[in-house]
Amino acid sequence: MNINFVRSCDKEISNNIHKGDWEEWHPTKKELIKEINWHMAKLSHALLSDNNDLIREYSCDVANLCEKAYDEFGISLDDEFGISLDDRSFLESRESVLGSYSTY
Repeated sequence: MNINFVRSCDKEISNNIHKGDWEEWHPTKKELIKEINWHMAKLSHALLSDNNDLIREYSCDVANLCEKAYDEFGISLDDEFGISLDDRSFLESRESVLGSYSTY
């Protein structure tokens, strides 16, 4: 991952300390969805406005919220179900249900 992006994400958390302790914030799923949607809307506006400073800021906000979702609600398929994401049969069955996809 781009180290400058990671540093910017960490800096964004520090810049928002006035909103409360990030580590102590344990949102509900609905709260997190609301926050992600709000920040995605701001990022979309920044992108359409070609505002590079806000694109960087809101990209970090969205990424931090996605990390929070992972930390709070993510599960390890390997731990929970004994399924490895490297397991081709799992990926093939997923594709048969949801269709083909690409990853970046």
